[in-house]
Amino acid sequence: MIDEKGRVVIPKRLRERAGLREGARVRLSVEGRRITVAKPVGPAEFIREMEGCIKGGSPIPKIDPLRLKRIWERV
Repeated sequence: MIDEKGRVVIPKRLRERAGLREGARVRLSVEGRRITVAKPVGPAEFIREMEGCIKGGSPIPKIDPLRLKRIWERV
């Protein structure tokens, strides 16, 4: 249920499965008619995702640019 301020309560079992604690930052995104709640990507994870993106001086990245944009937006 959504309250008058637009807030939604995430059930405890789902918060625990996702590793979310009180005060945790989350990222919301809309995909079609779905709203996704996710933990933001930390700097270490972002660096791991970017390793090998451009290799050997090649101007063509090994990762889809739209995926790179989504990763960048989550940081």
